[in-house]
Amino acid sequence: MTRSPTRSLFWFSAGLQACGFSLGSGPGRASRPARPIGVDIDVSAWGPQLSAWLDDRAPLVWWLGAVSIVTFVGSLMLVPWLIVRIPPEYFVNPDRPTRARAIRHPVLRAFFLIAKNLLGAALILSGISMLILPGQGLLTILVGAVLANYPGKFKVERWIVTRPRIFKLINRLRSYAGHAPLSFE
Repeated sequence: MTRSPTRSLFWFSAGLQACGFSLGSGPGRASRPARPIGVDIDVSAWGPQLSAWLDDRAPLVWWLGAVSIVTFVGSLMLVPWLIVRIPPEYFVNPDRPTRARAIRHPVLRAFFLIAKNLLGAALILSGISMLILPGQGLLTILVGAVLANYPGKFKVERWIVTRPRIFKLINRLRSYAGHAPLSFE
């Protein structure tokens, strides 16, 4: 379901009014002050405490900010590249061949599987954090789910990809790159 611009503007203005901002008079709006919602937040009481807490932890704040920026930029570049590399028939057969089976040497295969699962877990955790932070959360979770090995992997991947918005976005990225769309049959 898509929202019309007037409906979105309505919810935006309702949110502003709920926060105590008056939008003034305009077409179809009576000039009235915003009603208080019954919550009195005194920022002056906790503002200096928050500032002191952040000053005490300045290196941590800088590191968290740097990691957030790196994961955001990295997800903008890495996730579309990985999504384009998924074969179009990847979600058709649960017993599809994997690259790990092609590696014959047991030590190299173990190293490959460990590295792939660690990267998958890192992407899943990053995607979960990007649900509330800037970034492509659901797509990053999908890429991590594709990389990691776990029971029920095929069902989870297919469930994520069959979400209408995710499916449209993935196929749009694939069409921009000149690749065939994903298929399920």
